[in-house]
Amino acid sequence: TTQIPQEEPTPTNTLAPLPRSPLSGLLTSKSVASRRPMAVKIANDPGARPQWGISEAEVVFEHLTEGGVTRFTCLFLMSEAIRVGPIRSARLVDVDLITEFDALFAHVGGSPPVRQHLQALGPLDQDEFFYGPQGGPYFRTADRLAPHNVFINLAKFRDAGLETGLPETVALPPTIFYTSEPKIGTVTTITVPTRTNSVNTYQSRYEFDQEERVYNKFQANEPHIDGATGTQITVDNVIVQYTNIFETDYEEDFLGNKSLAIDTVGEGEALIFRDGLSLSGSWIRQNPRDRTRYYYGDGQPIMLRPGHTWIHLLAPNETIGTQ
Repeated sequence: TTQIPQEEPTPTNTLAPLPRSPLSGLLTSKSVASRRPMAVKIANDPGARPQWGISEAEVVFEHLTEGGVTRFTCLFLMSEAIRVGPIRSARLVDVDLITEFDALFAHVGGSPPVRQHLQALGPLDQDEFFYGPQGGPYFRTADRLAPHNVFINLAKFRDAGLETGLPETVALPPTIFYTSEPKIGTVTTITVPTRTNSVNTYQSRYEFDQEERVYNKFQANEPHIDGATGTQITVDNVIVQYTNIFETDYEEDFLGNKSLAIDTVGEGEALIFRDGLSLSGSWIRQNPRDRTRYYYGDGQPIMLRPGHTWIHLLAPNETIGTQ
């Protein structure tokens, strides 16, 4: 059992006397480091691939929707990408994720029960449905078929958020990063399955590049490509966060598929992969506005590598593979 710390650990993203992103620990300007994050709901079914701009997300949550399909909630702070998507509808889990990061939230609608829950976000909820035919920061492309043709311009999205009267800056507690690199570990491959309606369609694999100290991401046994760059997505930290996932009575679509509730407030087991290391511990988030923290069994914080982080929200019965 993890000993729950009585006080917030001292953040260590003061790795140098220069401002850093509270999401990634990467160097940036003071004005960028203090501005409001943006969250974008991005599809992951085969018709949505390759996604655009996803490699610039500093934090990505991957979670189940219905029928074994997964979807991404992507957090951006430093990026000024002009095309990010394709954007799809929100899910119940997004209410808590957006609250954690105090982020503007881009999505294309949602089922009536989900949209009702999203009202708790107030002006942070920037549903594409609100913008009418002109689309605001949203736009549709001719190179994709609906529903995979809705994208967003992040710079315009930030401006749209300011027009609501929301403060431009937020005091976001930073992720806890280490101050010196550890020795490289021996775990070179991570395979993260989820409940799926086909063998590998929604299975992720990460292969560790020792020289670059990053994980090359694969999806369905193929390199996971960002359409904006044509290159493979790389991440610095891979987190498997085990939590309760259960069906609700809310219907998501005309087929009668039910919404999933995914707990992100509370605590549970976690596996953190960075620098070729496999670190076992727990995740803890006691209140909706708290940042999720990761701890060893003795209560000491697990520090991440500065860079991009991919978080898989899995049910306790899900297994992963490592080599």
